[in-house]
Amino acid sequence: MEPMKKKERRKYPRVRAASGAVADCRSEELASTADLHNLAIRVLDLCPKGACIVTTARLREGLPVRLEVSIPGESAKLRVHAEVRWSTSLGSEAGPEHVAHVAGLRFRKVQEAKGKAFQEMEREQTGVRKKDPRRRHRRFAPKDVRVDCLPVGFMTWLGVSSNLARGVKDLSQGGIQISSRRPLEPGSRVNVRLGFQQPPASVEVEGRVRWCERDTMTLPKTWFVGIVFGRISEKSAMDLDRVERFFTDQGRSY
Repeated sequence: MEPMKKKERRKYPRVRAASGAVADCRSEELASTADLHNLAIRVLDLCPKGACIVTTARLREGLPVRLEVSIPGESAKLRVHAEVRWSTSLGSEAGPEHVAHVAGLRFRKVQEAKGKAFQEMEREQTGVRKKDPRRRHRRFAPKDVRVDCLPVGFMTWLGVSSNLARGVKDLSQGGIQISSRRPLEPGSRVNVRLGFQQPPASVEVEGRVRWCERDTMTLPKTWFVGIVFGRISEKSAMDLDRVERFFTDQGRSY
């Protein structure tokens, strides 16, 4: 089932490339003249720090490339220097001619980003980011924290469900963003347990999945999941408040 379309909440949101977008990706290391060979077939998605593209062949990790993305009939254009962060080939039972090559690019320098289609890249370059007016709690990235995320249901009650969480991306008193081993259905309920080493604290809270998006910049299958907190005990609420103050007040001068 297709993930429900939500406004992106993570630091660098990824969006699908506009329909009809034209990609041009070249590397001076693969040809005597960089203009001879376009490595890109199409762009799958973009974020201010990278892109996922379908390529003509499997690319070497670390390969420096120049990427240009434009939209015919519009002034929107993106030009960046990047490097290949990962690359893979996806086979097909139809035969070797149906193999698809996919690569994740990490942007090193954005030379040009203009037009509505690339406005997020423009904001990232100027350092101006829109605030989410719905966010009522300070968001922070905790360190040295263990996270368990279990779906609410009979299997969890029996104690046979496995932990879905790979790690914590960011946290607030209103919710959490985790990286997950499998996709979670928006609207589904989960139990989240957090264990902090510094400050020593433990939090248990019931939450509801707000959104779920595939992380296309990592080779292991991973999903980013936004969870809104619901029922929480008084002790867990107090511990979460203490953790928030610890991480958000560090380095603040009075």
